[in-house]
Amino acid sequence: MAGQNATVTSMSVFIGLARSPVPNNHFQVAIYADNNGAPGALLASSVSQAIVPDAWNTVPINAAVSANTLLLAAYNSNGLTGNVNNLRYDTGGASTTWTGSTTFGTWPAPLRADRRIRSNRQSMYVTFQ
Repeated sequence: MAGQNATVTSMSVFIGLARSPVPNNHFQVAIYADNNGAPGALLASSVSQAIVPDAWNTVPINAAVSANTLLLAAYNSNGLTGNVNNLRYDTGGASTTWTGSTTFGTWPAPLRADRRIRSNRQSMYVTFQ
């Protein structure tokens, strides 16, 4: 988080082709506190929204965050298999990605992250004021 207290107002994700048919074409996002580099306490989550394929998808989310705090952004979809409705990403760079599974529509705290994939930059960002 930037050097100021703020409120996260939305989160945007770039989703590739939505390969699951209606009603399995929805996504949601969440924001977690950092717990030594892993997901910690759940700070906020969004409602479910239909995916616009191969595009930026933005959903409202409301989270008060403190200055100079590390946050973890989470994404989930209700696709029929694990390899559909996924975010676009680039390999390389310093970002770290955690993967895991949870039931769509729930955001456990802490989020169970099974596997850490280094050097992936997921296509997601938060907007704050």
